[in-house]
Amino acid sequence: MSSSSSEPILKINDRPIHLIEDWESGIGGGLWSTGLAIAKYLSTEHGQEQLRRRRHVLELGSGNGFLGVCMLAANPDLETLVITDTKEHLPLIQENLSLNGVDNDTVSTNVQVKEYLWGPNTSETPTIIKDTDFDLIIGSDLAYRDDLHDPLIASINACSSHNTVTLLGVTMKDTKPIFFKKLVAAGMRYEKLADHLLDSTFRGTSFGVFVIWKEELQGSRHN
Repeated sequence: MSSSSSEPILKINDRPIHLIEDWESGIGGGLWSTGLAIAKYLSTEHGQEQLRRRRHVLELGSGNGFLGVCMLAANPDLETLVITDTKEHLPLIQENLSLNGVDNDTVSTNVQVKEYLWGPNTSETPTIIKDTDFDLIIGSDLAYRDDLHDPLIASINACSSHNTVTLLGVTMKDTKPIFFKKLVAAGMRYEKLADHLLDSTFRGTSFGVFVIWKEELQGSRHN
């Protein structure tokens, strides 16, 4: 069963962000806390300054399209936004894009919604993912099960260049330390956004937003 509210979840640059939730579509059909933490970060001056540097964005495990809408509100100058998840989530993603007036006739960004299964690139990987030089990858609550760690890290690695930053929302209660050890073993580095950069609701809690980059990348971290 789906649900929505006439009141926006939040506003970014005075643009109201609405959301339809549908848990029957799958675990990503609702709004997870770290998704809201990232969205509120994108509404801050610091978050928007970081996003203004980015032009090609990939969202992994979107679930409902909420963060994609938030990114467009925070930076309408994005050139490419690819929103991905498993097949059963795609109709809800499209529904929320439409609810917020996002389509390729109303925005200048090339917005595409694609089925994408995590792991190394294969012949099944959508062409736009293989061909785009993404400078930002974003996702929330993606590493909540141990069996998701390896395919998620493989996807981040496959879709990253040395100019790519990944912004990942994490619930520390269910994302075990081994995930971060595996990131380092895969040649990546990470740091947690300082609490003062997050909305006060998320400071001093088990919710965190992490910045991930390939080891050779310098000077693109969020301070």
